[in-house]
Amino acid sequence: MENIEKKIDTMSRDKVGYLLAENSVRIKKINTRFTSSNKFNSMERLEASFASYDRLIRSICKERFNIEKSVRLRYIIGLSAERLLEIKKENLNDVESILKDMSDEYRILYAPFGKAEEYDEQVKFLLEKARDSIEKLAEKTAESINGEVNETARLSPQGLQDLYLIDQSSLVDLGLIKPLQNIHLVFDSLKDSAGFESIASDFGEAIREYVTIGRAQEASAWSIPSVRGRKEKKMEIAGHDLLLKEIVYGFYTFAQNAGKPAEARNIDMIDKVWKNLEIEMGKIPSLENVKEKLRSFYDWLKI
Repeated sequence: MENIEKKIDTMSRDKVGYLLAENSVRIKKINTRFTSSNKFNSMERLEASFASYDRLIRSICKERFNIEKSVRLRYIIGLSAERLLEIKKENLNDVESILKDMSDEYRILYAPFGKAEEYDEQVKFLLEKARDSIEKLAEKTAESINGEVNETARLSPQGLQDLYLIDQSSLVDLGLIKPLQNIHLVFDSLKDSAGFESIASDFGEAIREYVTIGRAQEASAWSIPSVRGRKEKKMEIAGHDLLLKEIVYGFYTFAQNAGKPAEARNIDMIDKVWKNLEIEMGKIPSLENVKEKLRSFYDWLKI
């Protein structure tokens, strides 16, 4: 959990830095435009600059929560009240720092127009608006994250790793979390159907065996003396990972059809998916047992 939050914090800092740089570019363009039209010392330029900072603050408030949501849903990790409070504080600190820097630079420029006090009120309004936005975004983000993470019977990434031996980084990189979760949900809903318990068992055994074969490939790559040989082995390993993804997504298609009456299943699609997987697995002799175990689900769907 700590590593995930460090990752999120790094991504958030990078995003804030990008947004600050983006605002600097906008301000330079505004200055150039008003200089060209001989209106550099005008309220129009100051108002355009203020609008740019308003946009910056709105973006920072929103993007920090977007990053938190994106990463946590990718790893299926809930958002605690303590973490939510931390995000809100960080967001507000950023906003207050930006407004202070903005006021240090711009307030004095409003004075010749007799609008320094009006400017102060605008800054206060911007701060209150940001606080309100942060509170609403925090509530919405927490509901969205925890609502999906806490969905009944959905296995966590750790649970998937324990069940299928696929490490969590691979689950994320290959996009396997949701399809495997959904396959597991379907298996659980059909566990009382005739013969289905063995099908779920066969699938689990097949995936574990496939992953074990892949690990053996990775281990052997370092013993290859030639650079070319190691490169070819790495390509083979990458192909093994991609085929795993094809298998999981193919069986996700099977799972989507499994809960339907036999006459409502998309048999053409099921046949197409299985034929492709059978051809690919058939190219690798060591996957013969994996293929036969996976076949049981395909055969069941065809009954």
